[in-house]
Amino acid sequence: MRCVREDLTSHTLFAHYISDGNCLLRLIIKKQEFIIPMILILKALIETPDVLIYNRIVRGNNKNSKLRECVDVLIA
Repeated sequence: MRCVREDLTSHTLFAHYISDGNCLLRLIIKKQEFIIPMILILKALIETPDVLIYNRIVRGNNKNSKLRECVDVLIA
């Protein structure tokens, strides 16, 4: 995702889905690369317990065992 300000400066955010179920956010600040797990971003933005985050992601997809496994990996 490329974010552009009014002065036309921009930052690009990269979301990486790893085959083991992890989801990472990669961003570059002052020529340094940072890779942050998405679950940390969710926990920083939303003050809720892990169980509620799990339920909101998995809701409606209870039959999708792969999704449940991936969310378990993220929260664990």
